[in-house]
Amino acid sequence: MQIVMKAMGFKLTSALRDFIRERLAGALARRADQIRSVVVRLTDLNGPKGGVDKRCTIQVDLIGQRLQFAEATHPDTYAAIIEASRKANRGLNRQLARASH
Repeated sequence: MQIVMKAMGFKLTSALRDFIRERLAGALARRADQIRSVVVRLTDLNGPKGGVDKRCTIQVDLIGQRLQFAEATHPDTYAAIIEASRKANRGLNRQLARASH
């Protein structure tokens, strides 16, 4: 499973990269053989103004299926990653369950 990470509005640190890899490995591991690639986009919506402004968008490219998207916004970047990875996992499981019926 290839993971591509992008950050807009701030620097993508090695700690954030490691955290994203760990979260996705945990959230998507059961379905890794069905996933071609994952793109994670982190965005600071308000810049230095603060507020609920860290957005994490996860795009999962499934083999033989349509793209799966998940998104979360939170004041804390790590919390946004956690929530988006949970949503990606739930959406992926729903989509693959429907495909198998």
